[in-house]
Amino acid sequence: DLDEFLHIKCGSGRVQDLINAVPQTDQILVNWRLFGAGGHSSLSPRLVTKRFTRCTPITDISQSLGAYKTLFRTHMFARPGVHRVHPKPDMPDTFKVANGSGLMLGAFEQQNHRCTDPGQHKLAQINHYVLRDVSSYLIKATRGSAHQPDRDLREAFWDRRQKRSNLSIDAGLQARVPQIIDEMRTLDALSGGRLFKMRRSALAHYNARLDKLLEDTDNRDLFVHCARTA
Repeated sequence: DLDEFLHIKCGSGRVQDLINAVPQTDQILVNWRLFGAGGHSSLSPRLVTKRFTRCTPITDISQSLGAYKTLFRTHMFARPGVHRVHPKPDMPDTFKVANGSGLMLGAFEQQNHRCTDPGQHKLAQINHYVLRDVSSYLIKATRGSAHQPDRDLREAFWDRRQKRSNLSIDAGLQARVPQIIDEMRTLDALSGGRLFKMRRSALAHYNARLDKLLEDTDNRDLFVHCARTA
């Protein structure tokens, strides 16, 4: 699995339902909701959305700035960014912007790639499984950040996120697990069985990588530290 999943709470949970809920907008800023390890230390083939349900309290985003990802009308912008989108040079800065509760800009605070959501993810949120289990975190920590190569992903990173991301429970995406598994089986059948074979190979690679990493004393210390608070 990836570590960010769009969770739409209106209609039947589809992207078009969110667009229909805020039709007069050019951008929808959907805040992250951070999920913690939830007591898991080991790698597992189970779906991320099934395993992890412990997360930050939904009230956190009311007044605190949190990172968002942007849904946008592609013809109006030059390219996407990591969080924000980049407008075309010739486009006037008159975009209509809403957030994941359908509130228009002005009803919530925005600073760079972060904003508040007084509506508390009413229409949509992005489940950000920033830590996952301890084993996955160790692999992530030694691999490094995807777009911040100098970021320190050791004990301090884990502690800051795990402390707050383990206080509430959100199982809203659990209902979609059977649909996801059915779709995985359909895609695997279309590939002649190659996709599930590749998935098993990837899991075996991760397990071998973990065994190798744990031969290092610093890595073992990080694993033990994180496991104590998972």
